[in-house]
Amino acid sequence: MFHIPPEENHELKGWIRKLYMALICQMVGSMPFRSAVLSFCAMISRRKSGGSGLWEEAGNYNSHLSALTWTAQLIIFDYACHQNQDDEDRIPAFLTDVCSKTFQQLAETPFGHILQWRLYLFKVSKAAIAMHQARWSVDGQNMTFRGVELRMSHIEQLVASEFRQAHSLLYDKLMFKSNELVPMQSWRLRDDLDTEDAGVSWLTNKGNTELVQSADIALLGMIQGSAELRRMFIIEAKDGDGMMLSVKAIAVYEGYVQQFLKQLLVLCHITAGQPLREPELLSITWCNTARMRHVYIWEKLVLIYTQYHKGQQQSGLYKDNVRFLPRAIGDMLLDYIAYVIPLQQIFLRQQQPKALISPYLWAKTGGVWSDGAVTACLRRACARADIPSLHTANWCQMSMSICKEKFGGGDRASFDLEGDAGDDEESELMAMAEQSNHSYRTFNQAYAGSSTLTMNVLLHRAYKASSSWHSFFRFDRILDGKRPRGMSEVLSLRVMDAAKHSQARPRKAYSESDLLDAARKLYSAPDLQFRAGQRRGLVAMMVKPVEQLVLILGTGSGKTLVFLVGTAVAEDRTTILVIPAVALRGDMVSRCREVGIQPLRQLAQKVSWTTCARSNSSKSSTGLSSTRPTLSY
Repeated sequence: MFHIPPEENHELKGWIRKLYMALICQMVGSMPFRSAVLSFCAMISRRKSGGSGLWEEAGNYNSHLSALTWTAQLIIFDYACHQNQDDEDRIPAFLTDVCSKTFQQLAETPFGHILQWRLYLFKVSKAAIAMHQARWSVDGQNMTFRGVELRMSHIEQLVASEFRQAHSLLYDKLMFKSNELVPMQSWRLRDDLDTEDAGVSWLTNKGNTELVQSADIALLGMIQGSAELRRMFIIEAKDGDGMMLSVKAIAVYEGYVQQFLKQLLVLCHITAGQPLREPELLSITWCNTARMRHVYIWEKLVLIYTQYHKGQQQSGLYKDNVRFLPRAIGDMLLDYIAYVIPLQQIFLRQQQPKALISPYLWAKTGGVWSDGAVTACLRRACARADIPSLHTANWCQMSMSICKEKFGGGDRASFDLEGDAGDDEESELMAMAEQSNHSYRTFNQAYAGSSTLTMNVLLHRAYKASSSWHSFFRFDRILDGKRPRGMSEVLSLRVMDAAKHSQARPRKAYSESDLLDAARKLYSAPDLQFRAGQRRGLVAMMVKPVEQLVLILGTGSGKTLVFLVGTAVAEDRTTILVIPAVALRGDMVSRCREVGIQPLRQLAQKVSWTTCARSNSSKSSTGLSSTRPTLSY
């Protein structure tokens, strides 16, 4: 490397600025590719795939042009500030003059052409259909998108896995396994969605005073009151004058915090509904700053409110995004904000006496999380849950496909997939304004308040959309209870739900005499008579078919005959006999063979079952096919 003197370096920067401005302001006339900038745009319009160049998709190419446009605007602003540093009042006039000549669609400059191209691309991309489509299996349970095969049960598996680990980190590591802390439950708490004062959150609401009282020092009190925690966190000061918090213990605690936040990020991204864009999700604040916070409590649930700012430079408007978290995840977030963040503030003051904890939810020492964090966390979460790898791009596409495939028209309207629901609502409001004999402006702004009326509609639609999402994946049921459910319990819930929707095939009802005739033929005993217990069991099963039956008979009272007769008259159906003991299994197999019923033995872990089948006309054996998850039950 070579060293440039400061005065020459300053001069060099000036020449570089002039070069940049020359590239931006170059007049190209009818030969656009005389411009190095437009030639570069032509180069990036093609992409390499398998060695042959293909055109970029309209939306993706437009994003590249957007990045160039933003960069050029920053360069112009930097040049304006440098040229007018002695008179800052001239900067606006300079910017107006430069932009009117070089940075608008009618200008014959590189960015005049780029802005024209962007208008065409916006039009084309709206009508274009994505090349890569999600495809669903016939049973509607498997979706394949760009080589990633995702089952609907994988989402529940992912959420259960992350929630279980996040729950353990929060309550065991960060809150020290305490049973004395008041749980922050959204159904008990109140919040004011309109308070704008800095530092305000649901913690400062007067209605929550009794619940949050002393929450900010609760964990510090636990450290001071526990000998084990004191040994871990409190050490003697280096100068020997008193005690201090251990830097190593604080670092370990902060490591647990960051791991918990990574898993919380995945849970918020997956469970709230249609995923938020990464910049909006990572910019969430838990308390008011100069701007309003993003975490609220409404209708006994935790909601996240962000503003979608992509495209704001074209429209000048932001789009509001509201998502509701499942109750268990929302309550876990509230506990973290109420108890863990205040302890982090105390730890931070130990190292930096005047420092304040970051208002951003996903923050670390030195700043907020960088872009790419959501994808990284999501990939690791999928690996832990043993499901196909997801990232922000393919999950966005898959979640859209789930909405279109699994939800009805009313639910899809709540998700606002087409982006035109707001227009219908606006026309309804105009009709109501006419009904009130006021102008639309007076009706919407002077009386109701524009923001209040709009927010009500937005909250209701978002609440319905998130509720539909939670219900479809059964999040509240999976995460219900004091402890998070394991994976086997999640799968069991799916089997139970499927059983509830199953339909029992009608069974033929047999008379008692039919059953007695079948038993006599089976045992070749013309004078055979049922015992009292056998008679009751067979009548309950075959004469008056019931869904579930518990038959308790004593040893030697003829239990075997009950299921053998049932098998003999079952009309080509399968009878499954679950036998807990190996010795008993051998005896049952022998008895089946003695009466002409051929059994098929099947082992499942420590439990064995025997499958028996017999048709009305001839003896036959049948196999029982089962998947590994079924066998595990």
